[in-house]
Amino acid sequence: MSGSTRARSLEIQATAMQVVARMGVSALDKMATPAARLVMIGLYKQLQSEETVARDTARRHIARACRR
Repeated sequence: MSGSTRARSLEIQATAMQVVARMGVSALDKMATPAARLVMIGLYKQLQSEETVARDTARRHIARACRR
């Protein structure tokens, strides 16, 4: 895969951390499951637009950022 380097992954992860920080993970924890799912989809799309990555990549990095 061209372009999938450790540095690029760290760059995407840093952006994902910023996206999640704007929303606040504690707010996600308190939401009901269907509402949290819609918010997460919005976070994926936001990361996709900022970093131009595939949906699965955005999903993986957002999930990792939420766990941290």
